[in-house]
Amino acid sequence: MKTLIFIPLIFLTLSCGSNIEESLVYSREGIMEFSGEPAVDGCGWNIKTNKGETFHPVNLTNNFKRDSLEVGLLLKPLDDKFLCSFNVFIPKVEILNIEEL
Repeated sequence: MKTLIFIPLIFLTLSCGSNIEESLVYSREGIMEFSGEPAVDGCGWNIKTNKGETFHPVNLTNNFKRDSLEVGLLLKPLDDKFLCSFNVFIPKVEILNIEEL
């Protein structure tokens, strides 16, 4: 009897775990923004979303490094923040998918 209860609990736990992972991915639209070289107190390339958020992408490719370029993105938030300028901390994200709008 205990085995019959345990098996459904395993499936329930696994299915809940996959939903948690999917919720850690953001779908956003926004623009690419270059705010100066980090070596001279700039913040480099960032994403400004239509929701007013700012993110620092860790894997932005050169073909999307165009100031004010409108993009659609799938983003995965990272546990780290990018330090730029005078103690400005910007959340880092990994770009899972990006396309020009």
